[in-house]
Amino acid sequence: MALDNPQSETLCASERRAVISATHWTLPLTATVALHALMGLLLWLGWQPQPPAAVAQAKTITTQLVVLPATEPEVVVPPVETAALPPAPPPEPVRTPEPQVVPQRPPQPEPALLARKEAEQREEQERVRQQQVEREREEHARQQREAREQAERLAAEQYAAEQRRAEQAAARAFAAEQAQISAYAPLNKSAPDYPRRALSQSLEGDCTVEYTVQTNGRVSNAEVVPGACDERIFVRPSLAAAKEFVYRPRVVNGQAVAVPGVRNTFRYRIEQ
Repeated sequence: MALDNPQSETLCASERRAVISATHWTLPLTATVALHALMGLLLWLGWQPQPPAAVAQAKTITTQLVVLPATEPEVVVPPVETAALPPAPPPEPVRTPEPQVVPQRPPQPEPALLARKEAEQREEQERVRQQQVEREREEHARQQREAREQAERLAAEQYAAEQRRAEQAAARAFAAEQAQISAYAPLNKSAPDYPRRALSQSLEGDCTVEYTVQTNGRVSNAEVVPGACDERIFVRPSLAAAKEFVYRPRVVNGQAVAVPGVRNTFRYRIEQ
């Protein structure tokens, strides 16, 4: 289409210059990007560079004038409201398969090890049996000891009881004898004469005489107890005094009886 006015020619010239200018910087950039993309693709496919071949003849770039149509006004399209989409569900966790444990067969023990273990088990059983026997023996000995101690205790208690019974019987007999002896209380017991020679020599002492009380209360068989007279000078006056004693006779079952072994001790003291 031909332009008739000079302004249209000026506008077309400016547009041609802009197109040429844009073509000058767009083509090298596009070629560079395409070359780099091609080199990356070749390297990714495993291509290796070859030595450079002979320099080819430079190619001639032919340009052509292109007339662009008039610029139409930009149409603004209002944004279209879209319904809100529901949120995407969270990704499921990746489950790691659990490692499977393969059961291992336990190693078989050697015959020597088995024999040693059996021997140790037998020794342990024998030791336990010996301990059981020892405990039973100790328990039996303890029971025997307790039985013996109990028997000794019972025997001691029985002996003590017999001793008490014997002592009680002796006490009763002594009490009865004392009661019988008290029945023949002395009626007349005169003191002996103090020897003059003993007075002159300032001699003192004791003398025990033993005799029998007859049924009439008189004394017979008077004699000095051996070793019971301190001085020989006191023997004669002691015997003479004992023979003069008079007792109340002992009566047993209504009859008077003699009482042998009656003793009396004479004490000779000088009064100051």
